[in-house]
Amino acid sequence: MRVLCINRYFSFAGGVERYLIDLCSQFQKDNMEVDILFCEGKKNVPYKKAYIIPEFWDRRKKLTCEMISELQSVIGDSRPDVIFLNNMDNGGIVSLLASTIPTVRYIHGHANTCPDGKRLLSNPTEDCRYPLSLMCAIRAHSRFCMPRSPRKAWYCYHGAKKNLFASVLLPKTIVASSYMKNMLVLNGVPRDKVEILPYFTTWPKETWLEPGDFNRILFVGRISEGKGLLELIESMVGVLAEVHLDVVGDGPLRLQAEEKCRKLGLENRVAFYGVLEGESLKDRYRHNAVLVVPSLWPEPFGIIGLEAAMCCRPTVAFDVGGISEWLKNGETGYLIPSGNFSAMWEKIEELLKSKEKIRKFGTQAADFVAQNFSMTKHVTRLKEIFQEVIDMKIRERQL
Repeated sequence: MRVLCINRYFSFAGGVERYLIDLCSQFQKDNMEVDILFCEGKKNVPYKKAYIIPEFWDRRKKLTCEMISELQSVIGDSRPDVIFLNNMDNGGIVSLLASTIPTVRYIHGHANTCPDGKRLLSNPTEDCRYPLSLMCAIRAHSRFCMPRSPRKAWYCYHGAKKNLFASVLLPKTIVASSYMKNMLVLNGVPRDKVEILPYFTTWPKETWLEPGDFNRILFVGRISEGKGLLELIESMVGVLAEVHLDVVGDGPLRLQAEEKCRKLGLENRVAFYGVLEGESLKDRYRHNAVLVVPSLWPEPFGIIGLEAAMCCRPTVAFDVGGISEWLKNGETGYLIPSGNFSAMWEKIEELLKSKEKIRKFGTQAADFVAQNFSMTKHVTRLKEIFQEVIDMKIRERQL
């Protein structure tokens, strides 16, 4: 089977890229032929055929004859049995592919169901439970959830609508959690077209080792709106003075987060490590006692929870999006009502005061993740979906 994988980036830009690189590597080990089409990044990637077309990414860009010609040229050269779409939010391109080639799409975020791509309302902050509609423009002025400029708002809404329509046309759309499936169904995608296939981790399950410091907690992720880091830092004032926070990641709000630490006198309690990968990242999980996920936006899934679990570390997180798919409350960590930082700190304190509970929850988390989120299980089902879609297209052509 030959697969043409399409994504905005093909580098270690984020979780989606890490997922895709690991997946394509496994495809090749399984003697599948893999080609890559991406929009941004270096072209020297380890695949026989790698195509780069920058303009494909912009979801506001109308499908032109030149773009159609470029796409046809790539498909003619690659001759894939199936196309695997990931972060590709131009609805016109997705619709064109859906009508011609067996195509499967993995939706990793909210660009299909939200003009702003975050499904996050502000004033006050909470996740959005509304379907995509013109009401989004009205809510933008009271809940600050998308651009207030009418022109920008229209572009965002129209782009999301085209993207959503393309998902309706596809024979199969994959998501990582029940939450993501429910959001697509709420927005009109037929339930039987949406397949839940959770992420995996390639990290092996480790045996229990005591944390390097039982008074350190860890944040891993992009430092951006909705991730809750700034709010977590604010909530540290006056609580658990002996507890330190390690921050792994980068993003547009990093400088603001560092400045907030200085203003609140927390410079000695919060350490910023930037982006870490591989063993350096594992070492942070091992050194800290608990992973904290203070996300206010509805996380589609949260691979960091799988990584922490494989290092035998429990997680305390807000119960948003798909987090409950991998975090079992009272067994592998704690789920907290969204935005309740007081309750979050209470559960953090409960864990930090009990080495036995950290060990118990951490080992249970490792066992649960190893059993339910393996690459083998993921890849086996994904290849089955590919074949189902190929067979569907063959039957259509025979009618």
